[in-house]
Amino acid sequence: MKNLLTGILALLALTLAFPSMALTRLSSMEANHVLDAKIEGVYRPAFGEGALSFFKRHENTLYAVQGDSAGSFVIDSVQTNRSVDPVMVHLVGPNGDLTTLKLSFGLIEMTFSDGSTVNLKRVRDLIGHDQAKLDSVLPMIRPLGIDLDCDYVRTSVERAVCEKSTLTEMNTAMTAGYQALLRYAEGPEDAQFFRGQQQEWVAKRNQCESIECLEESYGRRLSVMGDMVNFLSNPQGQAQ
Repeated sequence: MKNLLTGILALLALTLAFPSMALTRLSSMEANHVLDAKIEGVYRPAFGEGALSFFKRHENTLYAVQGDSAGSFVIDSVQTNRSVDPVMVHLVGPNGDLTTLKLSFGLIEMTFSDGSTVNLKRVRDLIGHDQAKLDSVLPMIRPLGIDLDCDYVRTSVERAVCEKSTLTEMNTAMTAGYQALLRYAEGPEDAQFFRGQQQEWVAKRNQCESIECLEESYGRRLSVMGDMVNFLSNPQGQAQ
């Protein structure tokens, strides 16, 4: 017991002496590298039996498949000390709910907004068979109306957005605006309201049959989102 306490105190002293050991937020490029190297892969339940879980990052989304269940999370931030574990990943679910993923020495602990947790242990990297399974479900679980994945376009509208640079840029700005709105959600009802607005806009956007219609649709949406973010960021100033 004495040796254990001595080791803990030594580790604490090192952490205080070397700030680099503290978790720091990574840039997008660094975060993607960490996710690909440490998170992406195949996992099994850390305790007991259960189906294998598959994690894959593509652009700003982390996809998860377990048995017949699949989901996607927008990557908000990745934190690490740049040298060794742990890695902390903060995610936003399709309903605006926040999820934290902690990886430490091959073990993942996912904590959801309701306080529930899932513990997984890494089995191996993704192989060809795993990739084929993921590729079959990725287009179906992509977050609705955000973070458009041009490798998995499903409609002529999505193809048009991916092929025209101005629309691609507008879609990127719209994604950032949507994520900003979700950060102002004070609970599930607020998040559902923002998601409902997004779903309604996506449905109208998908009715467009020309580039001009799409540009107008994105322009109106970006304007509305900008006004909402400005108000939410400074409600008192708006009231004056």
